[in-house]
Amino acid sequence: MSTSALPDGWKREEVKRTNGLTIKTDVIYVSPEGQRIKSKAELAKYLGQTIDLSSFDYRSGKINPLLLRKSKRSYGVHDHRALKHDPTTINPVRQTNPFFKHPVTIVRTNTSNSKVLNLQHIKEIRRKHNLSFNEPKSDNNNERPFQMFWPRRLEGQRASNHALERLDDFQLPPNIRTFNSTLANNEDIFRTITANLYNDQRAIRGQERKIINRIRREMDEEDVMRNLLAFINPHQPLSHTITITDQDIIQQEEVVRKYRRKLRDAINR
Repeated sequence: MSTSALPDGWKREEVKRTNGLTIKTDVIYVSPEGQRIKSKAELAKYLGQTIDLSSFDYRSGKINPLLLRKSKRSYGVHDHRALKHDPTTINPVRQTNPFFKHPVTIVRTNTSNSKVLNLQHIKEIRRKHNLSFNEPKSDNNNERPFQMFWPRRLEGQRASNHALERLDDFQLPPNIRTFNSTLANNEDIFRTITANLYNDQRAIRGQERKIINRIRREMDEEDVMRNLLAFINPHQPLSHTITITDQDIIQQEEVVRKYRRKLRDAINR
């Protein structure tokens, strides 16, 4: 007999089984070319992309909407599943050779009358002022170690256009200023902010100058500046405390609207 769910020329046959204890029937579909199909998978392979068989009931030869609903439940997206971390968002780390292949030479630049760094004194000051920087402790002890000041590997690179002409340097907003000019310039701050955005989930706040000012009152100012890296937060960029005002949000929204208008005009052309 013919079936309305398939194109014209297809026939449906029911053949009784001759062997076995139960008397059941096998459903076979015959194509206009005489090809005999014995399963739904074989039928889908034969028809290809011409007909969607998601809601097709193979045994009855009719369309069953319940099968389509079941298929959507089986292959739908489960919102309760946690999203996986996308490793493609991690900025590249350029490294030519392993560390153990690079020769290391010790160059002593201190003189005999130079002041010795008192690590114990620095530890006591940090403990006294509770310089843990309120960073959450990770429960995962398998955190991958990284080299100190690794963002400097990309130092000296400049953006250029298609004609290999160097573009202007990136200018930071007025509310993002360098924490100390001897430690970092605008390019270093931009590089550390980019690294924090891609590789860290902590909020970007910048360095807190009030901590340095509080330590200066108890230590010699020269010692503080000489050992400044011991009192800064390594998880934050080398900038002053970053504050976002309502005016900054309004300006950023205007920039987004500007580029949306440009995109709309480009699509409508």
